[in-house]
Amino acid sequence: MSDVSYSYDIFDTCLVRACGSPEMIWDILANRILRNSSNTADVNDFILIRRQAEGKARELLINETKEDVTIGDIYNFCDFSSLTSISNQEIMKSEMEVEEDMLVPVFSILQEIDKLHQAGENITFISDMYLPKNFVKKILINTGFFHDGDRLYISGEIGKSKSTGHLYDYVKKELNISFKQWIHKGDNKYSDYQIPKRKGIKTILINHSLSYYERKAIEFDLALAPSDLKKITHISRAVRLSMTDEPAYRFATDFIAPQMTTFVHNILEDARHRGIHHLYFMARDAYILYIIAEEFARLYPGISLHYLYASRQSLYKPDENCMSFLQQEGLTRSHSAIVDMVGSRRCQHCINKLFTQHGFDKIHAYYYEVTPYRLMSNDTYTAMYYQEKLAGSPYYHHASHPLLEQYFGITDQLRTIGYKKEFEKILPVYEPDLVDAQYKKKLFNINKKICVAFAKHYINAYIAEPFRSNNFFFAVFADFCHVPHRDYLSALCGFFSTDSANQQEPLLEKRNLFSIIFDKKHYLRWKNGNLVFNSGRLYRPIITTLRWFYIIKKRCPNRKHSTNCR
Repeated sequence: MSDVSYSYDIFDTCLVRACGSPEMIWDILANRILRNSSNTADVNDFILIRRQAEGKARELLINETKEDVTIGDIYNFCDFSSLTSISNQEIMKSEMEVEEDMLVPVFSILQEIDKLHQAGENITFISDMYLPKNFVKKILINTGFFHDGDRLYISGEIGKSKSTGHLYDYVKKELNISFKQWIHKGDNKYSDYQIPKRKGIKTILINHSLSYYERKAIEFDLALAPSDLKKITHISRAVRLSMTDEPAYRFATDFIAPQMTTFVHNILEDARHRGIHHLYFMARDAYILYIIAEEFARLYPGISLHYLYASRQSLYKPDENCMSFLQQEGLTRSHSAIVDMVGSRRCQHCINKLFTQHGFDKIHAYYYEVTPYRLMSNDTYTAMYYQEKLAGSPYYHHASHPLLEQYFGITDQLRTIGYKKEFEKILPVYEPDLVDAQYKKKLFNINKKICVAFAKHYINAYIAEPFRSNNFFFAVFADFCHVPHRDYLSALCGFFSTDSANQQEPLLEKRNLFSIIFDKKHYLRWKNGNLVFNSGRLYRPIITTLRWFYIIKKRCPNRKHSTNCR
């Protein structure tokens, strides 16, 4: 144990709110209290009452001897009687429950504090906060930050704040420590950096900002900045910060989890409105969707979720075992639907043709994206995106197809090629997979871990418009495909897009820039990605050039055929 004292701010330093700001906490609280109200006026009135109550409490109660307020002080000025009959005490309790649901530990800070604990150091936690000390301490203990011997000082209960500097004086006197042998870390430039620095404390400013692509999501709708979009973007940030800082984790939190979770939510909402009772997620691509859907299961008790071992090969030339397997799995029940990632509708066509022959109802199908080569039939289906409508759009890139179908949907499972009967049960027959099984398993486990964590926070955040939110994150992913940042590309090293286990194509290749630009004989599915991947010291000029080309494309997507571009 050294002579140095270590202290940390808590909120937005050790812990971040998955929904972002305290105002988003009040948005979620309003939905809980008002029973997920569809009346946006009531929700906004509730938030305003809570905000104004805090403002009034600070205005009337803060003085020379009381420098901060408690949550009890704030609720003494709340009047929700025009919106609900629930008591202020119950609403205050619910607010703390929302805080507990939303607070996420920052992995890098937790590691740092763990090392200090292992070295025998005691940590002092200091926060300008209205929440009760016992509540904050419980959160710190549950998330692994607070150990025996650590100290906690909360401005609301002590009546002194960091922003005035008096809380630092109070801690100094309590612990009998020297400012010159004190290191403090926090996120607030004024109260965690400038104020303690003036006292002689060594200060380190912490910055848990949004990533480049997280900021992009909000910028796409900057004029309106709907609360759903803000919540989802900050959920991405929180999940990213709660994990190890590796490219595959960043890629999953910023691209895979937001798109796939909003897609699953949209499916479940649509299925409920259509009266669909059984959803079957197609192996293998839809496995990650199935895992996400299981997190939503309690919200949709009328919809059963299943994973279906089937593929184009197992369905194209069906034998008796195929039909028996579909019956065994329950797909022949009325009000059933299948779910797939990217499709040509051939699997749905094969199943419905088989069902028609055997006198069963046809199934509906859900796709994230359908190809221009899809079958045309009278079978009903729903798709988030249609490739032919996206072609040429600045908010789409053809490199997204293998990424969506094979990287987003990567799994450690084998491909189903048929069925066999064993002991009165029909079992899937699998094709050997020549792709590196360890690579797939590692990547799948990362994607699964991220998506499950993301879905849990998403569900608690009361997202009302999954389809609209998905549009923004789809556009962010297109931005990445057009102008990929190098630190995200590292996640795709070793990834091969495949048509079958024997036909593999690397998405990124080690090549010189001259051949990437001028060699027309060697086809590259993703030229922009390969340019950045091989850019070396030319990274900044290349990324800047791609950004300008992309800006021009967005301003004039059909510039080859238009004379009106400015």
